[in-house]
Amino acid sequence: MSPAENKSISTTRTLEIPKEALSAGSLFAGRYLIIEELGHGGMGMVYKVLDTKIKETMALKFLKPEVASNTETMERFNNELKFARKIRHKNVCQIYDLNETEGNSYIIMEYVPGEDLRSMIRMSGQLSVETAVKFARQVGEGLREAHRIGIVHRDLKPRNIMIDKEGQAKIMDFGIARSIKDGGATSAGLVIGTPAYMSPEQAAGIEADPRSDIYSLGIVLYEMLTGEEPFKGETPLSIALKQRGEIPKRPSELNARIPNDMEMLILKCMEKDRDNRYQTAEEFLSALSEVRTVAAETTVIPKWKNSIAVLPFIDLSPEKDQEYFCDGLAEELINSLTKVEDLRTVARTSAFSFIGKNVGIREIGRELRVETVLEGSVRKAGNRLRINAQLIHVADGFHLWSEQFDREMKDVFTIQDEIAESIVHKLKMRPTAPVEEHGGKHPRNLEAYDAYLRGRYFLNKFTNEGVRSALACFEEALAKDADFAAAHAALAESYQRYSALGLLASKEAVAKAKAAALHALDLDPGLADAHYALAMIAAFHEWNRTTAEERFKRALELNPNYARALSWYAIFLMSYQKKYQKALELISRAEELDPLELQVKAHRGWVYCFQHRFDDAIKLLQDITYLEPFFAQGHYWLGCAYLYKGLYDDAVGELEKAISLGGRSVFHIGMLGVTYARAGDKSRALQALAELENSAATRSGFSWVARVYAGLGETDKMFECLEKAYEQRDPSLTYMAGSLEFEGVRSDPRFKAIAEKIGLE
Repeated sequence: MSPAENKSISTTRTLEIPKEALSAGSLFAGRYLIIEELGHGGMGMVYKVLDTKIKETMALKFLKPEVASNTETMERFNNELKFARKIRHKNVCQIYDLNETEGNSYIIMEYVPGEDLRSMIRMSGQLSVETAVKFARQVGEGLREAHRIGIVHRDLKPRNIMIDKEGQAKIMDFGIARSIKDGGATSAGLVIGTPAYMSPEQAAGIEADPRSDIYSLGIVLYEMLTGEEPFKGETPLSIALKQRGEIPKRPSELNARIPNDMEMLILKCMEKDRDNRYQTAEEFLSALSEVRTVAAETTVIPKWKNSIAVLPFIDLSPEKDQEYFCDGLAEELINSLTKVEDLRTVARTSAFSFIGKNVGIREIGRELRVETVLEGSVRKAGNRLRINAQLIHVADGFHLWSEQFDREMKDVFTIQDEIAESIVHKLKMRPTAPVEEHGGKHPRNLEAYDAYLRGRYFLNKFTNEGVRSALACFEEALAKDADFAAAHAALAESYQRYSALGLLASKEAVAKAKAAALHALDLDPGLADAHYALAMIAAFHEWNRTTAEERFKRALELNPNYARALSWYAIFLMSYQKKYQKALELISRAEELDPLELQVKAHRGWVYCFQHRFDDAIKLLQDITYLEPFFAQGHYWLGCAYLYKGLYDDAVGELEKAISLGGRSVFHIGMLGVTYARAGDKSRALQALAELENSAATRSGFSWVARVYAGLGETDKMFECLEKAYEQRDPSLTYMAGSLEFEGVRSDPRFKAIAEKIGLE
């Protein structure tokens, strides 16, 4: 019995459908096995179902009670669905029937696995011109067929366009479409559609025709390429009024990469007077074919096969207090994926550099030079956890894989492993071992893991206060789980950072760092972070070049994508063996893995200075400080390059910027003192010297005192300080063989004796 035949459908009866009737595994209408809920919209809930009669997967749209109980609405749907069912086209979702059972109305339609275009735009920000052209052509071909048999859609929008797993667009919801030939059951003067996408004539209540769909398709194209709707307002009425009278902003103002021909096509589709638009879908497709070549040439992206960036997950928790957990989850996934053979995984620093920035997936992919991006969200409520993850193909914004995990907090490690395994499988990679083994050993205590994630969050801030907070967090984690290997390794890194920042005497900090790193290896011999920590200690504190090189190589065997280890291994080779070309090769590899990490770029400038390539260093470091004016080390090394070039005023300016941004560290004050000494400003050089001697007496830094004395020409005092620096295990002594501050004393036997004790060539 059709709704038209029964004018008294009971709203109460529809509302009383038991919830379990549409739960997964239940049978609806004696025929449709509910598989899962797909979503909901203005008409009602949509489910993926199995038609047990014909053994096919379909979609079932269960109409809302307020829709199903309105006999006029149901009559209109019933009449118009008979026209929609006539459309047989690969770019149109097939509608099979409108049925009613026990007072419940529902539509059966083709099931399209994939995602709607609206979600794709929201995830990607802006689609490439080539991808937008592809989808617009497919939608245009679907409309051409619908218009051919006399049907106008009248509600075309990104949410009504599905992109299936093969990247094919399919138009959905011809439910409010009406026949061009007989006018259907909808009278003129009734406004139907979505204000943000409806044509001016629809907004005015004038009967729609195929040109109305052309207008809506122009808006869809506009949004695909700019990431924004052309007309916005606080109310549906205000948006509808803008459709009728406001001229949209040119798309190229929002996306400079849009070719002129494409922009002209979009604006022609969106002409207020429908006589000035493309008059048919055929005309639109013909015009679109002429701009396709231009679009393809405009959107070239460097291809990096088998590459991925894991973005920080978004915190959707009610309290917005899970940022550290979101960052930690992403970092753990990075750690797992970096061990997968032949998969280039962008390091944390670059992947996290887009936090707080409104940048689309395609732009992120271009900046990081990756083929795929993983992003997601976390919602934590009590002990329940919901994690959504999506693997996105950068070139077209298409979702290669997506999954939702609803679990208890105790399952977080299983979720991490599942996500990593799914990515490896989707990218058709071959892990050298099970993915769960790549990430290291998980802690036994969830509170320990929570403290560890907070510690990583603070440690990555690279500030004095951040290091202090990180130490406290890692100690808390180890108090709850003494066998947590990754926390021991992180503790070692924190103590090393303490020494570098001058917060603790070098010998004391290094003793604690080494003990923590060795204990981490006792617990997990395959932990690359622990080997890296021991390499840094051996290279820059113990001056044991053999052990240092072994540790660096072992860390890189365990994690070939370890950008930080590559970069510091380069500095090790430069300092001990003057292997400048090899160092630059390693830095290039690190830059590929971490393209936005300024520390790696600064290391390149460091090598250039040791090679006496001062002009190259200045050009590179000028670029770095221009792009990131708040990067203290960029200004520091630019100041050094100016100093070595003899440009003392410029050197002072850059070194003072470094101090204002990074604090009064021993190397900042040391190089400023050297510059004053070289420039003949003895008074200021002595001021810097006094500050350095005071700091060195309580912590470390005598190698910098020695450098200033070298600039002042006081050689005996310089050698006294070098001996003190050796006793302190001052890490900056490691670079003395290539440091230009000692250029005039290298032939002195005392200099050679100290260099020999350190093991420098």
